[in-house]
Amino acid sequence: MRRVLLLLLALLGAVGVWWSLPRAASPTPPAAPPAAARKSKPLPGAEIFNQPTLLAFRIELSPETLNALRREPRQYATATVTVDGRVFTNVAIHLKGAAGSFRGVDDRPALTLSFNKFVAGRKLFGLRNIHLNNSVQDDSLMNEYVASDLFRAANVPTPRVAFATVEFDSRKLGLYVLKEGFSEDFLKCHFQRTDGNLYDGGFLQDVDQALELDEGKGVRDRSDLKTLTAAANEPDPAKRWERLQQTLDVARFADYAAISIMLGDWDGYLLNRNNYRVYFNPADRRAVFLPHGLDQMFQRTDMDVFPGFNGLVAQGLFDTPEGQRLYEERFRALFFDVFRFERMTNAMARVAEVLRPVQPDIDRRANDLRHRIAARIKFLAREPLLKPPPPPIQPASSPTPPDTQAAASPAAAKAPGTAARPAPPPAIPLARWEPTASGDARLEQTKADDRPVLKITANNHSTASWRATIRVKAGRYRLEGKARGTGIEAVRDDKGEGAGLRVSGSTQPRPNKLTGDTGWTALAYEFEVKEADRDIMCVCELRATKGQVFFDLESLRLVPVAR
Repeated sequence: MRRVLLLLLALLGAVGVWWSLPRAASPTPPAAPPAAARKSKPLPGAEIFNQPTLLAFRIELSPETLNALRREPRQYATATVTVDGRVFTNVAIHLKGAAGSFRGVDDRPALTLSFNKFVAGRKLFGLRNIHLNNSVQDDSLMNEYVASDLFRAANVPTPRVAFATVEFDSRKLGLYVLKEGFSEDFLKCHFQRTDGNLYDGGFLQDVDQALELDEGKGVRDRSDLKTLTAAANEPDPAKRWERLQQTLDVARFADYAAISIMLGDWDGYLLNRNNYRVYFNPADRRAVFLPHGLDQMFQRTDMDVFPGFNGLVAQGLFDTPEGQRLYEERFRALFFDVFRFERMTNAMARVAEVLRPVQPDIDRRANDLRHRIAARIKFLAREPLLKPPPPPIQPASSPTPPDTQAAASPAAAKAPGTAARPAPPPAIPLARWEPTASGDARLEQTKADDRPVLKITANNHSTASWRATIRVKAGRYRLEGKARGTGIEAVRDDKGEGAGLRVSGSTQPRPNKLTGDTGWTALAYEFEVKEADRDIMCVCELRATKGQVFFDLESLRLVPVAR
């Protein structure tokens, strides 16, 4: 006991000494970091939207609820909803969908679920509302996923997408597309303030009509919509441009318009005054258009870059010289930076991997969409607006790569009195490559071994390639470059085997090939062009059931060959 008392007295003495020290000797706590530097909380819904996710929904309804939804399908009723084993009672539910997608309660209905309407504060994965879309107008089941990713990549706020199997009133309805609702949770992901007015575009309504107010604590007299309408109707183009800049986020609207037209969105705001929301951002009081209903993309693969706009705001903005220039600039930039074949098909491959266990024909569905995407890109690439700029002027001579350069020696020098030989034509670098694929393949521009590469990954039976088109004069040429392969299980046909280089349209099979595992290997393909000023398509391809190939982007070039 005495030993314990002595220990306590020693501790108290030490505390007293510390307390008597000047306060300046105590370290000053660090200042709180600025808001931008603080660790941000995960966004609502991140756990199901950050990667393709499949959830299981079981929706149980009483006979009274079923009858209520038969009588008033758009009015909320109550249901018990089980999501991956978690049970939620008193969930608000109603049917959704427009003319093409609406199905009755006894069919395969599309649904809106609100988890907090009858139970205050309750959410599912941080979300108040979600939609379960029956996807009856999208056989691929992937249009919403691909299109929403492109819009967000272009900084256009768009609902995120996941997937769900749905059992409804003891009936297994199969695979649905799950989307986050337009709510405060959604706005929180894209704007600093969420108290602005959010309007529902409704069915075939423009901003000059009585749009329904979904969210917001802004004006109640719709003066925000009236100001936007008045600016779009300003008869003088110069004044209209000035007024629209004050009430519309014109840069974001141009991005929204560009991606919409690339997708062939014939049923959105631009062409049909449909499937959209408008949010008036309190930070600057300007309108931001939000896309909705993206299940019918890539149906019109031949839609022009300038299809004729019907939405009032689109007409008003793009009918000004400044608005048209802005649209063209953003269309060109987003086409090359965002609307990329490999971005879309890689996203589809990730989705297919998740859905394959519950949708065995998902690869067939994805392949149909892949062909439509390729057709859309091919059509747009012909547009004068998207023609690549002319190649830079080449220097008078171009050094030969180290792996093919002959060693210099005195014997190789020009003998006295001998006429100097003309310098060989310079090699032509190939930089603008576009992807194309059939079968389950992934294409991406990335880096390997600290060098930029064109990468192709095969899965199942795939034929995939990167292609560059260039105009050349009559003569003989050699397409050359370096590549390496990993685990290539090659397929052979009349065009070639495994990975290699060739020219599209040539009847000569390519002799170069990579199979199995290889290090960096020099590949070459010689051919002749008989017509003057002809476009040729250079091809880096993989024909395989499995494996990867990496083409060294900086080594790919076209070399004129002396006769």
